[in-house]
Amino acid sequence: LDITRTGEGDCWVEFSPAFSLRAQIVSVEMNGQPLPFQLQPNGEDQHVSLRFPVKASSNKVVIHTKQDFGLSLNNALPEPGGTSHSLRVISESWNAARDLLRVETSGVPGSTYELGVWNCSQIRSLENGTLTQQGRIRIEMPNNKDQEEYVHRILLIHFAPP
Repeated sequence: LDITRTGEGDCWVEFSPAFSLRAQIVSVEMNGQPLPFQLQPNGEDQHVSLRFPVKASSNKVVIHTKQDFGLSLNNALPEPGGTSHSLRVISESWNAARDLLRVETSGVPGSTYELGVWNCSQIRSLENGTLTQQGRIRIEMPNNKDQEEYVHRILLIHFAPP
């Protein structure tokens, strides 16, 4: 986080970025000096909560992590009045050991979708998905015998031990 300060008087910043529950926060520093932080985990991720004064005109906050992992979804909006055909991520949940991520998805029957992956080298194996050479996860939705508009698929991501 780069902060440029102008003006006089007290200036405090509250910053709480999200990281995967698998991530280990090694340290946090501001302008090369240690900065105290608190971890606030929830069911899907953890937040590194920071509150600090900004004194210099140029400031840099760096959060050092190990084993961070993330998924990204890039969907296009439908035409006005049209129907979405994009992948939907319904839920994500980790097991207690943080070596299995369960991702419930929903999409158009017979369609293929891709999720972006941050730090794909941690993935040991996938169920109901494949890892592409570009480091993305490909999910193929099952065909639909019941003529539903969207079908569900559970993606299981198994991680290598730390």
